[in-house]
Amino acid sequence: MSNEAANDALRLPDRFVQLATDAAWARNVDKATAMMVDLDDLYALLLAAKAAPASPLPRGGWQDISTAPKDGTVVDLFYPERGRLTDATWGPTGWGRHEWRGSHTVRMIPSEKPTHWMPFPAAPTGDA
Repeated sequence: MSNEAANDALRLPDRFVQLATDAAWARNVDKATAMMVDLDDLYALLLAAKAAPASPLPRGGWQDISTAPKDGTVVDLFYPERGRLTDATWGPTGWGRHEWRGSHTVRMIPSEKPTHWMPFPAAPTGDA
């Protein structure tokens, strides 16, 4: 996906709010016309959102697995077949190779590979 498309995806929530606000105002003027025009716009917006990346931001969200650290850093992984694996690290398996290991929230199957990773969140600071 191009940077332009990713930037457009970031603007989708703002555009959705604007359309909803316009629809609410227009309903008071001409309800039937407002609904037809705004539903078409909202439908187009939802189609664009569906095609947009889940997390276009390079930091703080899901990132492509090819960029994951393999230095013992704790991360969360996403497996399309199984879901999220928390507290994962890259390391030796004991069989002379390396792979992702993590918590037992997802039972890993060797043929399944993670597609995305997310930085492990920092611990809270200050008083609760």
